[in-house]
Formats: sequence, structure tokens, C-alpha cells
Amino acid sequence: MSPQRILIISAGHLSRNPRIVKEAETLGRAGYEVTVLTVRNHAAAEFADVELLRNAPYRRVMLDLLAPDHVGRLNARYRRFQIWFARQLVRRLRWQSPLAFGPAPGLLALARPHPADLTIVHIETAFWVGRQLLRDGRRVAADFEDWHSEDLLPEDRTSRPLPLLRELERELMQKAVYTSTTSEALAGALHSRYGGSRPIVLTNSFPLQPHPRRTPATPPAFFWFSQTLGAGRGLEFFFMAWARTQKPSRVVLLGEASSIYREKLLAGLPPERRALVSFSPAGAAR
Repeated sequence: MSPQRILIISAGHLSRNPRIVKEAETLGRAGYEVTVLTVRNHAAAEFADVELLRNAPYRRVMLDLLAPDHVGRLNARYRRFQIWFARQLVRRLRWQSPLAFGPAPGLLALARPHPADLTIVHIETAFWVGRQLLRDGRRVAADFEDWHSEDLLPEDRTSRPLPLLRELERELMQKAVYTSTTSEALAGALHSRYGGSRPIVLTNSFPLQPHPRRTPATPPAFFWFSQTLGAGRGLEFFFMAWARTQKPSRVVLLGEASSIYREKLLAGLPPERRALVSFSPAGAAR
């Protein structure tokens, strides 16, 4: 008997979404035939993806926005222009377009002919694809990594088609074969807002690793990982608390951060603490 086929859809690189990697590896090692459909749009992250795919129990299919040939580059530029233009229409006219999430139609065009017994969708772009597949009669599950329609600061939400996003969240909560999320609090909030079955909780955690041997001169480190390091994500409150701790420690921040935001974070720390903070771009995770 052939193994059941699972299609996982996202819109970002594997190396920037450890939750998808853990999901694909777990299902692949459990004997399922797993394919991850995603977008290739960041050259530095692609190197890390290639390393992750070595001996991986799943395969990857890409919507390639980094194609090296002339036709591929023109196609990628056209897709990026579509996304930019859709976001401008949302900001100015409140037009509810899935293109404002990213290359959703392109992902759907790749997903529809792909045979799958179950399709699992992650993040906003894939949520729209998941709704279309549900309406095609496919079995779809949805993983709510965040509460996307309630995410970000107000000034960062102006180009997001929030009414459409809430429609997608509601339909997936009520019609997906199952939903999952990252915490009991978020599972309860989503269920209270949209109904349907309460999401399964799959925490963003890893097995406890053996304690590394550390020289007495090396203070322990707090490690923070996020796709984007920016305001409204809790870092400011963490730094306020960390600045008041008495024992020596370091902070390592992994993710993309603007120079302005780095300076703002460090400016709130005592001078002797600033040298204990290090920033690493997301590509450094490989």
C-alpha cells in the first residue's frame, strides 16, 4: 500500500520557518510521503535551505522568484510588482486582494495539480490557497502560527486586507479537517472568535538539549529568534527587565533588524550592557 501523501504549503524559506521543518521531518519519518510547497525569494536563505534538504525525509517544490534566466527574472519582477500594487490598492482603496499577502495565485497554480491526501497550510498566503482547495473538495488542515489578522502594530497593518484575512481564518477554523496553533491561550481565543473545533496545541519548542560545557568566564545567554526584529514584538519589555538583572548574562538576537531599530534597542540599555548584545541575520542560522 502506498504511503499517504501530505502537501505542506507556506510562503517562506525552510530555514526561516523551523515550525514547518519540524512538521515535515516528523511526518516524513513517520512514513508519509511529504512535499513542502514554498517560495524561493531570498538568496541567502536558499543556501541554508539546501543544507536542510540534505537527507531530509521530504521534498521541496518551489515557486521560484530567483530564477537565473532572463524570462524567469522578468516573471519574478512581474509577480513582485503585482504584490506591491495590490498592497497599494489595499492601503488606498481597501481593496481585498489575496496578492497583498504574497504570490498566492502562483502557489495555488502549483498546489492544484499536486496529488495529496491532506494539505496543511501555514501563514496568510497559504491560508488563501487552503480556502480555494477546500472549495475544490480537498482535505485541508491549517496551522495558526500566529493570529495573523490581529498581528502587527496599527501602522504596519494598513496594507493588509484584514476583512479577507478574517474570512479565511473563520472558514479554515470551521471547515478544515483540523487546526493547530502554538499555545493554549491562542487556541482558546481563536475558538472563541470563530467557533469550529478548538485547535490542537503544538508548542514552538525543541527537546531539552544537554547543558553545554561553558568556561566560567562565559556568561549564560538569552536567545531570541524572530523572522523580523521590530517594535511591538515584546523585545522592548524584555530589555527593560534584562537591564535590571544582577547576574551577568548575554543576549543573542537572530533575525532581520534595521539599523534604526538596533540603535533604539541599545539606547535604552546602560552602556555596560550594550556590548553584551549581539545581532545575527536570519541567514546565520545555517
